[in-house]
Amino acid sequence: MGANNRSDNGTLVEDTTRLVILAKVDCTTATAAAGGFSNKGNEVPRCMRLSMTHD
Repeated sequence: MGANNRSDNGTLVEDTTRLVILAKVDCTTATAAAGGFSNKGNEVPRCMRLSMTHD
């Protein structure tokens, strides 16, 4: 987390290829994080989405 919990970024990592994607999150709520990860995750081929983790 950034200063005062204002971090608005998340990371998606694909385990097989080690692809790292930064996902912009609108605010620090769980709903916003899910939306940010979903938007970026949809840009990745489906076969790679199955082995992705987030942070």
